[in-house]
Amino acid sequence: MNLLAEERLLFVVPAPAWARKKLRALGGIAADKREEAQKELPKLTQYQLTFASATLKEEGVRSKLIREVSAWFEQEYGLPPHKYAAWFRDKFMDQEDIPEDMVEESRVLNPKGEGLERDEAARIYLTTMEIARWASIMVCLRKVETRKVSMWDDSDDTTVPWACVEIPPEWKNFNSFMNVFPPNLFEEAVDLCDDLNPGVWVTKMDDDSKNFGGVSARK
Repeated sequence: MNLLAEERLLFVVPAPAWARKKLRALGGIAADKREEAQKELPKLTQYQLTFASATLKEEGVRSKLIREVSAWFEQEYGLPPHKYAAWFRDKFMDQEDIPEDMVEESRVLNPKGEGLERDEAARIYLTTMEIARWASIMVCLRKVETRKVSMWDDSDDTTVPWACVEIPPEWKNFNSFMNVFPPNLFEEAVDLCDDLNPGVWVTKMDDDSKNFGGVSARK
């Protein structure tokens, strides 16, 4: 019995600016001269990422990944991620802007962070959220495929086959992942992982989950 859902994301590595400019110019070239001009254009590299729902075993792996990176974070910044987030909200955010479920009853002290400017402190604050989101991607990512297609052809060209490749090792390390993974792909991947695991990490499920997936409240 298969209880897991699966979805794919397509990512196209942006072509060089000169190639995009040349492609736009081809629209004004006579049809009989386009073929030769197209030969000067580079191939587009596409990636297809397959994600699936997390199992109990993979949820354990996710927790382990979060613990490992949280230990690094605490060593680097002086507090575990959830305590750093509470300190940042208390020090830099207006109390009325803080969600009720994030309000700390007592002030969190952070001697190591007292000299931080707000912009730098905010960057680190975002890291506290990115850790769990990265871990979600790592346990949901099942397969990475790639291919090269013509810039001129439709990006959905079915004549070019996909080739499976290993998940890049730099993705498996939080810090190197954040240095190489495109921001727009990251946001799409996180949203997809949350959708594939309704009620597990983000959305609280209720009786309506029978229509959307997830665990319904028992009656």
